Amino acid sequence: MKKIKYLLPILLFVCVCGMLIASLQMSGSMFGGFQTVGGFGNQGVPPGGGTCANISQVYADNPFRGWPVQYQDCNWGVISAYYCTPHYFPGFTHYGIDLTNFWDSSGVNSTAIHGAPVIATANALVAQAVYSAPAQWNYGMGNFVQLIGLEQTCEEEVNLDINHDGLIGGTCAAVCEEELNLDLNHDGTIGGYCGEESEWKATYMHLLDVAVAAGQTVQAGEVIGHVNNTGNSTGDHLHYQINGPEGAVDPAATFGCPGYDWQAGVDQGQ
Repeated sequence: MKKIKYLLPILLFVCVCGMLIASLQMSGSMFGGFQTVGGFGNQGVPPGGGTCANISQVYADNPFRGWPVQYQDCNWGVISAYYCTPHYFPGFTHYGIDLTNFWDSSGVNSTAIHGAPVIATANALVAQAVYSAPAQWNYGMGNFVQLIGLEQTCEEEVNLDINHDGLIGGTCAAVCEEELNLDLNHDGTIGGYCGEESEWKATYMHLLDVAVAAGQTVQAGEVIGHVNNTGNSTGDHLHYQINGPEGAVDPAATFGCPGYDWQAGVDQGQ
C-alpha cells in the first residue's frame, strides 16, 4: 500500500511536467527559449561551409559590405557568435555572425532586436526567399533570404545617369535595357538587365518575415525582412553568412566598423 501511495503522486507529477514541456514547445511564449516552428519541412538550399583560415580576411571582389540589420550599428556587444567561434555547439562550426539583443552595463535588456529590419548589404539579385507561416525548419535556417551580389550596375556599364540623380553607379534600374533599347546582357532579349551575377552570396537566416521575392533585384540598404528566431534558434537573432568562390568567409571583416577584434569577441562570449 505504501508503494502505491507514493507511486501515484510521482506518476501525476511526471504527466504534468510532460504536458507543460509540450505546451511550451508549441506556444514558444513562456520563457522565449523555444521557437515557434510549425514543422520540420525543408525548403531552400543551405549556403554551405568554409574554412577557418578566412577569419578577419577581406576580399576585394566581395560586394557585400556593411552592418546587416538596422539595430545597434557597429556595436560589437550584440554579437553572440563569431565566424568559427570555437565554443559553438559541439560538432558544428559557425560559418556566420549572430547578432542578438543588446544588454547594457546594468544587465537590463535595453533594446530588443526582435522585429528589427534586416537589410541588403549589396546591390543584389534575390536567389532564395523562403517563408512559411508557421515557419518551417528549412535545414535550421527557418525563414530566410539569400542574395547574389551583382558585379556592377547597369549605369556603370553604359556610363549614363539612367536614374537622373546626377550620379553614375550605385543604382540598379530594373528596366535598364528597355530604357536604352539595348541588349546589354547579350542574351537576345531586351528588358530586366541589372548587372551580372558575381560568385558571392549572403544569407540572412531565422527571419520573422520575408519582404522580397526570388528573382527580383534589391539595392544596398533595402529592407528584405525582419529579425525573429525561426528554425534552429533559441532566441531572437540574425545569422548572417557570406559565401564566396571558395566557401564561407568572415562577415565581420566586411562591416566597416572600427575595433573588430575576433579573439576579444570570442573571449567575451565564452
